[in-house]
Amino acid sequence: MLNPIVFREIWQKPELESGSKDYWREVFKTARFDLDKRSKEVVFHAILGHRIIGLSTAQLLFLPEYNNNAFYNFRISVHPDYRMPGLADKLCVETILFLEEFTKRAAKPAVGVVTVIEDKRIHLYKRNTVYSASGLIFGGYTQNGAQIRLKYFDDVTI
Repeated sequence: MLNPIVFREIWQKPELESGSKDYWREVFKTARFDLDKRSKEVVFHAILGHRIIGLSTAQLLFLPEYNNNAFYNFRISVHPDYRMPGLADKLCVETILFLEEFTKRAAKPAVGVVTVIEDKRIHLYKRNTVYSASGLIFGGYTQNGAQIRLKYFDDVTI
């Protein structure tokens, strides 16, 4: 029997953050970000057996380009050896749903999520204005040519 992929919530649970640093050291041999700081932003681990094969992170940002509203900037990473159809989309959807529920209880609620699609290969096969799995809409390009994608939470007023 195959092991299912489990999504473990890590958000604001420091005792569960340690595996994130090991994951990044393996996947991004020379990480150009602060591992300690980023590990505090982890939302989910995608786990197969006892191995972290992917994760998501988020941080609250106020974006001048979008009326200075608060958005959760989120990132998704899937280990290259474990990339399979739908895994990144599922991790993305679970992260968005979690952040939407979390923001309903937060002192500083966000109006939605935003992400930058840095992997140019995604641009080749996902050309839709709206990503059907996640509901992320096209929001423009960064100065480096990466796509900006965003989604407003249900029931928000902007």
